[in-house]
Amino acid sequence: MISFNPNSSRVLEHCGRQYIVESNEPFASGFHGNVFLVRRVSDGKFFALKVAKQEADPTLTQKHVTELQQEHETTMPVLKNAGLVPNSFETHLLGNGAALLKSYVRGPTSGALIREGDFFKPNSVARQKFVALIQSQIEAGRFVGDLSPDNVVFTHDNRCIVIDSNEPVEGLDPAEAARLYRGECTIDYGKRDLNRYSLNGQTGKWGKFIDKNLGGFNAQARESVRLKVRLMLDDITAQYLGK
Repeated sequence: MISFNPNSSRVLEHCGRQYIVESNEPFASGFHGNVFLVRRVSDGKFFALKVAKQEADPTLTQKHVTELQQEHETTMPVLKNAGLVPNSFETHLLGNGAALLKSYVRGPTSGALIREGDFFKPNSVARQKFVALIQSQIEAGRFVGDLSPDNVVFTHDNRCIVIDSNEPVEGLDPAEAARLYRGECTIDYGKRDLNRYSLNGQTGKWGKFIDKNLGGFNAQARESVRLKVRLMLDDITAQYLGK
């Protein structure tokens, strides 16, 4: 079994450079593993260290490792080429591929702005940037899956950065891409139903985010956010669907 445990040492080494694990507690967790904040000693640059989840079934563990390797080798290069992450964004595989170092992007996520009530305010720069980002991807015929609100970061200079996603699907007709973002259709991609990863306000990642993270809101407030998500999707996609 491939294993990699940042808790066994606060100091990691890669290509002759040292990285300090800032805390043994992950600052984020996902389906494929936990994410730790680390700092490169040579230049003080911060990174997110995603460590593949260790399962009782070695086959499942290997699946998590494979996902990290795919993110490094395929997904991040596509995102960089699409301008969704800056050219300076770094990724490095560690521990025989069982962990992935990614540049840490400072700034609030769209999820944080939703929780604080800022994302859907009139003239919200973050919302405008997000709408423009998705529209640019539709026009390029590209579907970026797994755009959970916590995977989109807004930097101090008002850039919209996608810090995590599934492997993007390219070569789509803009109308088909728009329907995917709305959650109105699916596409055969690795035998996965991409509708699960769409922005659909009821069943997709944004709907799941609302259900999971807005538990402190009353039912009326949650439905209000859900409606705003659907209206945002209309704004993003309508011109491509003749609606």
